[in-house]
Parts: sequence; structure tokens; C-alpha cells
Amino acid sequence: MTEIQIIKKMKCPTDKRLSQCSDIIVDKLQNEYSCKLRADNKTDTLHGSVSIVHTDNNHIINIVFYDKDESSNAEHLTTLKKLAKIPTELEIKKMI
Repeated sequence: MTEIQIIKKMKCPTDKRLSQCSDIIVDKLQNEYSCKLRADNKTDTLHGSVSIVHTDNNHIINIVFYDKDESSNAEHLTTLKKLAKIPTELEIKKMI
């Protein structure tokens, strides 16, 4: 796995729930890099995952990209797929 951590100085929109704030960040990543980082269904194909810690003025964004393909199995129903080109930390920082 390729793991990238970004600390982004930003506030959550006051009119939104934390999950909506996370959705904005995940959607940006998925759209920019043509990847799937959040499972909407148990059998989705994923290229990685995102976790976000929300604090007052900082967001700690942890992004994982899978380095190899893996079929669904007893541990997970999702299919894990390596992204053709994994973005660098610098590319992601510029984008978000």
C-alpha cells in the first residue's frame, strides 16, 4: 500500500455535518484521479481509502492507494485494484 498523509489548514463548513465535509474531499480525489476510494456497495471495486480527522483549523487526511489487485475474499467482499498511476503527495497537496 502507498500511504499519504496531508495536513490541510481548513475549517469544516459550519452548515454541514462532518460526513459532508469528508464527502467533499473524497469526491475531489475521486474525480481528479479517476479512482474509487469509498465503497457505496459491499461488492464495489476500490483503489484505496481515505480517513479524515477533523479539528478546529486542521484536517489530517490519510489516503491509502492499493499497490496490487486483490479479489474479494472471506475478509472483504470488495475487489481491491491498483490504480494505473498513483498520485504523489505533492500532486494531492496541490489539488486539495
